[in-house]
Amino acid sequence: MYSIGKLSKLTGLSIPTLRHYDQVGLLKPAYRNDATGYRYYDEEQMLQVQLIKNMKMLGFSLEEMRMILVKKDLSGFREKVSEAKRKIELQLQAVSDIDDYLSKGEYILRQYQAAGSECFYHSHPPELRQLPAADVLCMNMEEPFHDLAFFTQCCLKIQNLRDRLGLLQTGALILTPQTNDVRSFIRGYGGFLLCMPVQYKENCCSKAIRRFNGVLAASALCVGGYEELERIYDRLRSWVRENHLQPVGKLILQCLLEPSDTMKPDQYIFRLNLPVAGDGRETDGETKVPVLDLGL
Repeated sequence: MYSIGKLSKLTGLSIPTLRHYDQVGLLKPAYRNDATGYRYYDEEQMLQVQLIKNMKMLGFSLEEMRMILVKKDLSGFREKVSEAKRKIELQLQAVSDIDDYLSKGEYILRQYQAAGSECFYHSHPPELRQLPAADVLCMNMEEPFHDLAFFTQCCLKIQNLRDRLGLLQTGALILTPQTNDVRSFIRGYGGFLLCMPVQYKENCCSKAIRRFNGVLAASALCVGGYEELERIYDRLRSWVRENHLQPVGKLILQCLLEPSDTMKPDQYIFRLNLPVAGDGRETDGETKVPVLDLGL
């Protein structure tokens, strides 16, 4: 038999933790001295502690651990391990996605800093891009986009909603103005739809999660603070006209590097995307363009 002190020393679990495990029914001592109240543990409890430590490493809750120990069944533990594995795989994919968009943002920033504004924009003209489909968490915002309130209030709101729903962010934030006057939006007038690409569990059925089906867009990079956005938007519109394209939707603004990433306005990176038709890919006289399904 092992005293609680001896068990603590052998297992690395503190005495208060072992007492708590006793109180919640997770690890009951094999024997308790009625006169002294001292707890004693046998070899079976030693095996249980090893299993508890493994389950704790995998992030199991106390209730999940208790049920597995009560059942004394490998299948229950195996199922929970598989579930933990799936969760870790999702987390690793989310981390990879975030790392990918940050790496691309840093690469663009280094190019801009090395070449200078004029040379950078000359070597990075507007282009046609196919924005990929994604699941996005959406919130309607009334705060002005043009000032720091967007990043201090709006971003925190959608992060809090993400955390409450147990979602994993997988990419850069996306904004779509509620108004058709893009200049007013850029200058901080009118609300917008804020979207966050996410991964989510199958049983998550929040109406805040919508499907972005992807869209063909004329696209341009913008490096620097808000004052650059209107100039780059004008440049993008001119490019669309020169290439005989037809705008078919609202501006989609991606925040590739934003204040919570860099905290320096001259290092913000946005990508302006304007959904278009008329790129010559026609079938029976009609241009086929993917649609943006965000309830707009």
